[in-house]
Amino acid sequence: MEWICALLRDRETDSRAALRHYWRQVSDAAVTYGPLFFELSGHAMQGRAHAVSLRESLIQPWLEPLELIFQRRGSDGAQAAVQARISLAVARGLLLDLLLSGDRAGVDAAMGHLIDTELGAR
Repeated sequence: MEWICALLRDRETDSRAALRHYWRQVSDAAVTYGPLFFELSGHAMQGRAHAVSLRESLIQPWLEPLELIFQRRGSDGAQAAVQARISLAVARGLLLDLLLSGDRAGVDAAMGHLIDTELGAR
């Protein structure tokens, strides 16, 4: 996560290209580690002792870099926060879709559409 945060803080970086690259890395890793991620997320939701700390690390830290992207593109703070949360939710849903359906092309197309729709042309 530190890599994407640093990359996105750089004002010269094309946010869309950075997100597409990051999506590829995350979705490739999800094929191996995704089932564990979702299982432990379920444990955190249930308040299981070994996973309680995940409640603090699975959502909030991911929102900041996404909010920054939307703010850089002109959204005010409140709007950027909403856009960030929606984008994170969609990305996680697409990872779950990939794990269940195996439809890499469909999932990648959906993520590409999200990036293009939310970020538009620079």
